[in-house]
Amino acid sequence: MMKTIEKITTAFIALFLFLPGLEKFTDKFSYNFATQIKMAQLPFPKLSFVVGQTSELVVGFLAIILLFFYNKLKPEIRQRLFYFVNIMVFPIMLVALYVHAVPEVPTEVLPFEFRPPILALLLILSASINLKVHNRNEVKA
Repeated sequence: MMKTIEKITTAFIALFLFLPGLEKFTDKFSYNFATQIKMAQLPFPKLSFVVGQTSELVVGFLAIILLFFYNKLKPEIRQRLFYFVNIMVFPIMLVALYVHAVPEVPTEVLPFEFRPPILALLLILSASINLKVHNRNEVKA
């Protein structure tokens, strides 16, 4: 059973990965994301766009699955899924931290039009808390 803190942090991860992934299908957010990639000079811009959006959608969707079906999943599957979701937050958000740090990326195309990467840091913190709490529960079990 997921502890309350795991549910809260997993919901936060689900919300702030899945919804932005969906938003990138709209013109404004698609343009903003493509501009971030271009101005940060990420390699293979079209591939970076697809990988970035897909990873947000997949990890966010899997976090939603964990939230609603955790107890219905086989223990070995939910363990793998839990670790996959939380570990994948790190590379996704490390790219976000890099993009926020590149001065050439205009603030207007960043999430919330805000330079400090607060959301990326909160997602990294959420995944870290999840892993710490989950590992503590596993050791006790």
